[in-house]
Amino acid sequence: MRIIAGSKKGLKLHSLKSNKIRPTSDKVKESIFNMLQDITDTHVLDMFCGSGNLGLESLSRGARDVTFIDNNISAIKLVRNNVKLCEFSSQVEIIKDDIFKWLSKGVQAKNTAFDLVFADPPYRQGYTDKLLSSEELAAIISHGGLLILEHEQGKLIETELKLWKQVKEKNYGDTTITILTPLRSE
Repeated sequence: MRIIAGSKKGLKLHSLKSNKIRPTSDKVKESIFNMLQDITDTHVLDMFCGSGNLGLESLSRGARDVTFIDNNISAIKLVRNNVKLCEFSSQVEIIKDDIFKWLSKGVQAKNTAFDLVFADPPYRQGYTDKLLSSEELAAIISHGGLLILEHEQGKLIETELKLWKQVKEKNYGDTTITILTPLRSE
């Protein structure tokens, strides 16, 4: 696992030798960023961040800042190590919390708006549908912002998309990347 492009191109990131963290493959990551194009000066949220792979790639490509959140202490330690390795400490916030508890604490009240939100939750645990049902998540994404959701292929999103408009979807082996934007009442 490495940084693919930008200021830290080629830097190899630390990873865990366990199956508790499933980092996004370089092939899938490269495809995601090709779909996103220019992410310069964006505010990024990396939920279920694991190693911090996607958020760190964002910073390398010019994102303004990244908030990493995960409830796994091993993931948090790994992200801290990778942030230090990449020398991005001044541009990050690392939070150990359950994403849904964090969202319910009124994050939007802090005037937090993210341009890109990466979500790579554990597969087969209902997180995908729960994320897509979260009004709090939709509320913290800026106008025109995107949710990049990594989920298992063949698993249809069971939640009716009342809060989201699907922008793009692409399959990679057993993984599907779905890009969505919140529906806004104008």
